[in-house]
Amino acid sequence: MAHKLNELKPGQSARIEQVGGEGALRQHFLDMGVIPGAEVTMIKLAPMGDPMELRIHGYELTLRIADAEKISIIPSGQQYLDNITRVQSIKEGLYLALLTRREELLMSTPSIEGKAGIIDRARVNPDPVSP
Repeated sequence: MAHKLNELKPGQSARIEQVGGEGALRQHFLDMGVIPGAEVTMIKLAPMGDPMELRIHGYELTLRIADAEKISIIPSGQQYLDNITRVQSIKEGLYLALLTRREELLMSTPSIEGKAGIIDRARVNPDPVSP
């Protein structure tokens, strides 16, 4: 489910995923630094609930709620879970590749038993063999 910037509560942080709007409004967002990948923190809401004050790129920005609704975000907690999921899938893939390689090596090397020994000792006959 896509979250919108207007859903942030005071003190919450998120990463901007997608900037909506059309034409001049979208360009205005981008000019203000509201770009995908930017970290944003909700500072406070105005007393009547509109506009909202955000911190982005180290400065405070005020946006109307209707405008903030056009900006998709990934909440900080979700970013953490997404990162864990990504790392876990990488580790699983690596583990499976290593298991496969180990099996290939075991199949390609000849099997040598630890109890191997000489069955009969060579006999040396001091007498010459006659024809």
